[in-house]
Amino acid sequence: MNQHPDNAPQITPPGGFPVDRQSARLPVARRGAAVWIGGLLGAALVGMGPWQAAGQPTNPVAEEPRISPLLGERISPRALLTEAGIDDSHWKRFLDGQALGPDDEEGLLKILFRLPRLFSPYDLQRVAQPAIPADLFDDPAPFRGQVFALRGKTVAVEQVDLPARLAELFEFSHFFRVHLELSGQPNRAILCTRTIPRAWQGELRAGHPVKVWGLFLKLGAAHDQRAQLIFAASRLAWLPERANPKLGITEDHLLLARHGMDVALLDTLADTNRRRIQDSDRECFYQMLATASRVSSEEVARLAAPLNLARVLTQPETQHGSVHLVHAQARRITRVVVADEDIVARFGIDHYYQIDASLPLGRTTVTAGKRPDAERLQYTNSYPATFCVRRLPARLAAIDRRLRSGVSTTENLNESIIVTGWFFKLWAYRSRFTEKYGENIPQVSPMFLAAQPRLPPPTPRSIVPGMVGGALATLAIGLIWLVLWRVSRRASGRQRRSRDRSELRNPSGLEQLSQTVSSQPDFGNLEDSPEG
Repeated sequence: MNQHPDNAPQITPPGGFPVDRQSARLPVARRGAAVWIGGLLGAALVGMGPWQAAGQPTNPVAEEPRISPLLGERISPRALLTEAGIDDSHWKRFLDGQALGPDDEEGLLKILFRLPRLFSPYDLQRVAQPAIPADLFDDPAPFRGQVFALRGKTVAVEQVDLPARLAELFEFSHFFRVHLELSGQPNRAILCTRTIPRAWQGELRAGHPVKVWGLFLKLGAAHDQRAQLIFAASRLAWLPERANPKLGITEDHLLLARHGMDVALLDTLADTNRRRIQDSDRECFYQMLATASRVSSEEVARLAAPLNLARVLTQPETQHGSVHLVHAQARRITRVVVADEDIVARFGIDHYYQIDASLPLGRTTVTAGKRPDAERLQYTNSYPATFCVRRLPARLAAIDRRLRSGVSTTENLNESIIVTGWFFKLWAYRSRFTEKYGENIPQVSPMFLAAQPRLPPPTPRSIVPGMVGGALATLAIGLIWLVLWRVSRRASGRQRRSRDRSELRNPSGLEQLSQTVSSQPDFGNLEDSPEG
């Protein structure tokens, strides 16, 4: 069976309201809620939306509720933490000049619990101070709860396990102390965070370039006679500088990191493959899409390898962030408007385009599912895929104008496209095609992010067929003209001879007779009379 994007599944995003074929969108996060509403990946294939029905997630992820709006200019992170129960009494327990200890435990664990619930990365980024002021070392108290932008390299990473009682209370079983050598700063830092990249194991935890927006807690014990700065953060961004097979870092990932993308975000995709788009995918999606817009086409082309669809479908966890050269047949384009102010402010992305397409399979057949072979999903000829891009090529300008003006929300087309971009993830959505095999069977398709698709150049037409066709047409016209001329000539000859014979039989006068009698023999009648 040939799966085609026009199978148009109905999509129900996490917000719980149905999205029809004309208005589907990829999720866009709204502040004050952990739900992406109306616009991230949507359009979702409008026949191929990223969402499963809200009531049918395969393995629902427990979303942490967000309780704060975007940080305003008149409210600080410390003030919001105070509203969440972390007041001055907690901050006073952070004693400067000492390593983290039991006195710091309650305040630290509460902050680590609240940070991901209260603040998005943008919330902290927009209020972060770019440098650590010198007077912080003289009087650190006024700076507690302020945010600083930090860059550096890891020196060591310690895992701190919580007792069962505290793990149950705070809903996490451990956190990490990441020791950092800061760029442009002689003092070391210790960053307390609940997450580190999965690839950092054992001896592989040192020497990694990172950036982080850290909430200052206190001055710790001295290292090389300099006080260490202690911060808390929801996460740190990993910006690797060298390929490392042991860490799973390729040249493709380095290209993303060089342009500012946190490669550690790819960890979240491994957890959500073959599932609908999750709120946890949001940051990675927009960072990768923004990075794709900044990277030159030449840089991407040098790394792109022809798509190995089998590997992407069967081993997606090894392919996140890899660059592919993909040939596809575009079936539908939707312009997705991004209403999220943090995405617009951070990345300049106020819209993007979702292209629903088919990947040619040639003689390959793709089967999916755990049922017996006769009942498994089968795809022949083509397999569905999704491309999210920032721009459309000039040859699709007319479609772009209609989408921008609101004349249409989705445009159907049938164009060959070439996309050089990054594999994002396998995402699941409802499809009439898959539901033929079972009500709760989702469609699973690869999603790629890129700056812009290309259209192959028009194939030059050979002049030989035209010349042959023209010659044949001319010959046919000539033959028809010749036949008609011969028929006309014979008819005229017969009429003339008949008239002459009539005039000879009944001459009207001597003058007429002399005009009709020829001085030469007339053999014209031989053409019309048989011999003998």
